[in-house]
Amino acid sequence: DIYRKGDDQMVTSMTGFGRGAAPVGGGKIDVEIRTVNHRFIDFSIRVPKPLNGYERDIEKAVRRRVRRGHVYVNVIFDKGVDSSSSAVNRDLLRKTYRELTSFARKEGIPGDLEIGTLLLLPDMFRPEIDTIPPAALKAALKKALEEAVEKLAAMRDREGETLRADMTKRLRDISKVAARIDRKAPKALEETL
Repeated sequence: DIYRKGDDQMVTSMTGFGRGAAPVGGGKIDVEIRTVNHRFIDFSIRVPKPLNGYERDIEKAVRRRVRRGHVYVNVIFDKGVDSSSSAVNRDLLRKTYRELTSFARKEGIPGDLEIGTLLLLPDMFRPEIDTIPPAALKAALKKALEEAVEKLAAMRDREGETLRADMTKRLRDISKVAARIDRKAPKALEETL
């Protein structure tokens, strides 16, 4: 990809990688962006459930620095050292307890409902990310995304500079060979006539 930066013409690679992270809620948001060669710009974005709906914001942030390529964005919430920290889904637990005890009473089912039994039911625990306020999640996502995009752009620029230097060297080599051919061509033409 070629673009203008000031008065210079820059070559930037379409392949690259960038990672950014930002702390939030006892863990951190990790953003990884990988790009590969593609004629147009195309996105594949994966986010944790609580960040659904932010895909368009992610795409806009990346588009400010990337114009071509297939762009893979992966956003992860890393709980950090305490990977067992999940919050009890109190509302669901309360509601389920009320419904089950009411059902048992109406149906004449004997016995007590144990908390351990309730906690074995699906969705009784929420991942820690679900307990983080949306504004804090969005701020952490923005910070991690900005860092990842900057690192991606820097890598693509470095790779592009390497490509430009390689192409320049090859063009110089071709020019040298062409100059030798130009010098030898008249004599070679005389010898064949």
